[in-house]
Amino acid sequence: MRETLLRLSLHGLGWCALGVVLLYALIHLGVLAEDFPYKGVVIFTVTVLGAMLSRTRLEK
Repeated sequence: MRETLLRLSLHGLGWCALGVVLLYALIHLGVLAEDFPYKGVVIFTVTVLGAMLSRTRLEK
């Protein structure tokens, strides 16, 4: 159980990093403006969805 929580936490951090990279890529490509007010929501959404996917994979 403890190992699963540790892996899920590490996967969550990885998804968070991916969310940050995705956000800045979208800003750099001009899809989002630099003053986009919901930057945190984008990162949070990617992190939560990624953690849910990781949890499903880790439970199998």
